[in-house]
Amino acid sequence: EYTFMINDSYGDGICCSNGSGSYEVKKSGFAVLSGKQFVLSDEGSFGSCSPTHTQALSEDISYTSAISYDIEVNILTDEYPEEVTWTLVNDCNGSTILSGGS
Repeated sequence: EYTFMINDSYGDGICCSNGSGSYEVKKSGFAVLSGKQFVLSDEGSFGSCSPTHTQALSEDISYTSAISYDIEVNILTDEYPEEVTWTLVNDCNGSTILSGGS
């Protein structure tokens, strides 16, 4: 299971008072999470920690870099991108997979 968290340090989110921002998280090319209007933060989870999922993830890691989880994060910020940070965590082992922002 993975958890995606996005934060806006100013507290006005990424939509709509200062631009039309949004985010989308894809796994294997399919959207699993999306959003745009929030205040301080937003988060969502997808996937599972089932043995089949863990085995497939281990095989991917052994052949590719840690960033290649076939997960894509797209963020369109408002007019103040420096206020936005985000993190993608593997809840099965507690590790941060990807992160970005200021």
